[in-house]
Amino acid sequence: DTDSKLQWLTMGADAYLQKPFLKLELLVRIRKLLELRAKLQSYYLSLTEFPPLKPAEIIASEMSAIEKIEHAFVQNVRDKIYDNLSDPSYDIDSLCKDIGYSRTQLHRKLKALTGYSTGKLMQFIRLNEAKQFLMEHPEFTIAAIAYDVGFSDPDYFTRSFKKEFGITPSEFRNS
Repeated sequence: DTDSKLQWLTMGADAYLQKPFLKLELLVRIRKLLELRAKLQSYYLSLTEFPPLKPAEIIASEMSAIEKIEHAFVQNVRDKIYDNLSDPSYDIDSLCKDIGYSRTQLHRKLKALTGYSTGKLMQFIRLNEAKQFLMEHPEFTIAAIAYDVGFSDPDYFTRSFKKEFGITPSEFRNS
């Protein structure tokens, strides 16, 4: 009945189909849920990019209770990484301990929410922070910036930066 439908939707269900349901309605709801998931992945990744992007109004208005919990989770992971940004020993295991998830659980959840593995997300955040440092602090050497964002090897930092953005840190600074 309508009361049951409203109760489940209020509790955070992404969709509610009454039986018998139309195949077309099921397919449309699935497509819309996948589109929303893709928007949320883009939004979660935008939290780690420089310059940071503001959330789209449509995403905020369409978020269910579960998606708001997922959003808080991604924010928490992001904050933990930023809190330990300059620590090269802060690795996946350290993040797992801080978040309270096993390595496998954290990997699966982040992959589903952001499209990135845990290690790739940590590196992505560090490299985007390096972009910001490169623009704001021209007096710092590339090696100093590499150390500031948690890389212990400046050569690896340069290779990772080039792989992610297509140009070296020096070329980025000069552009």
